[in-house]
Amino acid sequence: MVKKTVTYDRFHRIELSPEREGWQVTIILEVSKEGKKEEAVVTEEAVRSAKLEGCTVELMPGRMVITPAREVTLKIHHDIENNTRTMEIS
Repeated sequence: MVKKTVTYDRFHRIELSPEREGWQVTIILEVSKEGKKEEAVVTEEAVRSAKLEGCTVELMPGRMVITPAREVTLKIHHDIENNTRTMEIS
């Protein structure tokens, strides 16, 4: 089995929107540029399942917004052979 894991130690928020066989995940970081804080989209991934701990989840029509309630780590596990991704926040 071939697997790849991408880890983000900090994130500002995550937006999830439904797609055909899972969720479209947009990872947003907060960055400082010239003394100003701005949001930056790091990546967009498609995942089939998610495990969330230590987060606040806000539900809206057509999407969810996940905000960390404490310092958490985000991991996206990609099973390359089966082409499935799983998101874990803990």
